[in-house]
Amino acid sequence: MQTGLSCLTLSSFYIKQVTSVQSITEYALNAFQLKKNGQFNEAIELLLKIINVTEEESRFEKLEVAPAYYEELANIYKKLKMLEEEKQILIKFSRQIHSPGVKSVKLFKRLENID
Repeated sequence: MQTGLSCLTLSSFYIKQVTSVQSITEYALNAFQLKKNGQFNEAIELLLKIINVTEEESRFEKLEVAPAYYEELANIYKKLKMLEEEKQILIKFSRQIHSPGVKSVKLFKRLENID
């Protein structure tokens, strides 16, 4: 996928382009790669954009948000010792329409353990 462009350059492109839910998976994969490469600030920025787009879609379509994006962002915040940001993203997740699955329960327990 990277044709001579650095991951940072691609992340800048993706950050500007995240506007529809149709391409969220592609952007999420890029965010996960940024995290893996240690480009945490870029991953944070991209994940926040992804979360905002999926929340808009959730409100409009009355759909559940995917907990994976919140979990990845919370993990980055925790790794960087940004504990208030970690707590806030978990609170943000808790206020969304979400599935009753295992990952959602895990995020709620994680939030309870922070308080």
